[in-house]
Formats: sequence, structure tokens, C-alpha cells
Amino acid sequence: MLVFQRLKAGFRQPLFSVKFCKLENVACKNNVENQYSQTELLLLATKWQERWKNSAKGSCTKKFFEEVKFNMLYGDFYYNQVLTSHGVFGAHQQRLFGKEGVCPCGEQLETIDHSLLKCKIWGKERDDCPTSWLQKDISDLVFYSPFKKGAIDILKTLMSSRLTS
Repeated sequence: MLVFQRLKAGFRQPLFSVKFCKLENVACKNNVENQYSQTELLLLATKWQERWKNSAKGSCTKKFFEEVKFNMLYGDFYYNQVLTSHGVFGAHQQRLFGKEGVCPCGEQLETIDHSLLKCKIWGKERDDCPTSWLQKDISDLVFYSPFKKGAIDILKTLMSSRLTS
């Protein structure tokens, strides 16, 4: 869901912010262009981009989204873990909860790149993928539909294995 802070007191209150976010200082609406003037949108986008660029947070997500945009993306529970590096991946679990972060294959820290492109455990799932994918950076692949489907399949299996162990 697209979320952005109101940047100045003069902005009109969006119709659905309370319904979706329950915060009076947050605006959430798919058709944001109808809520604000072009000048307000330009100011909003400029400030938002500045905050995004200067933030120490979201380093993984910044690989995929260098610039902020008002349009919404529709991911799902599994694929959003790829875009944010949160969730089931060992690196995230280690960083947040102090859990063991090494991949079950034993080779290295369980990151998104390792799990989806290099890990021996998921080699069979990658057999149908073009070998050129293995030489690419994950940021070049995330919006490619076949890669997205394969990544979701791996994450579903990974999540299921973690829940049953």
C-alpha cells in the first residue's frame, strides 16, 4: 500500500486515510493525483525522494526502487520478502532476532541473493531457469515474471520447511 507522510499543514486530508491507516497524519490512496495539486505533488515527491535517498534503512529495497513513485505495486506475502529482505531469510532472522543466519547448505549467510541464485539446496528449482540468470544481479531479475514465480515457489517451500522443523 502506498503510504506517505503529509509534508505541510496545508495538504487536504485524504478521504480514506483513517479507514486504511488509522493515522491522521498519513495519506493512503491509490489515486493520489486526484487529491493534490501538481505543485503539491512535486513538493511531496521531492521531499519523499530526499528522505528515501538519505535514509539508512531499506538498503535492499533501494536496489530495486531507486526512485519513489506514487503508483502502487501489488506483491504478495512471499514476494514482498524478496523486495525487502525481511521474513524467512536467515540474514534477516539473525539481524533482528539473533538467530543462526547461516544457510542450511552451510556455505554462507542465507541472503536473498544466495537463496534464489546460488544455494545448492534450490538447484533443482532453478533447473528450468536460463543459466544467464545466475550471472545477473537480482535487481535485474525481480520484475521479470518467470523469475518472480520461481522466487515465490522457493519462498513457499522455504517457509513451509521452517514451520515444520
